[in-house]
Amino acid sequence: DSVWVVSLTDSTGRPLEGHSVGPLTDGASVSLACQANHGSSEVVSLAWLLEGDEVDVSWATAEKGVAINQLTLSNLHQEHRNAHLTCRLTALDPDHPYVAFNLTDASTFITMY
Repeated sequence: DSVWVVSLTDSTGRPLEGHSVGPLTDGASVSLACQANHGSSEVVSLAWLLEGDEVDVSWATAEKGVAINQLTLSNLHQEHRNAHLTCRLTALDPDHPYVAFNLTDASTFITMY
């Protein structure tokens, strides 16, 4: 049973899918969590990307079939305004060995004052 769901929450646990983070001020920090429900698949990576560039690839197993990556971005500036932030799960599915990798992601945007 392979189910790929990636969900984002802010530091208060509020879901972020379809929502933005902020508005934030210059110099602010933001903490986010990415939880990936990957079923029986093997996690290759659970990475945060900011405007397409990896900024955090550290993740841990929270429980069987669930991986988590917590990100803190510090000292945000105006160049982060409307920046696209994505958490991407890369997994191998043992039930479908002909598929190289399954990519599943969730995204949000950073809003600034």
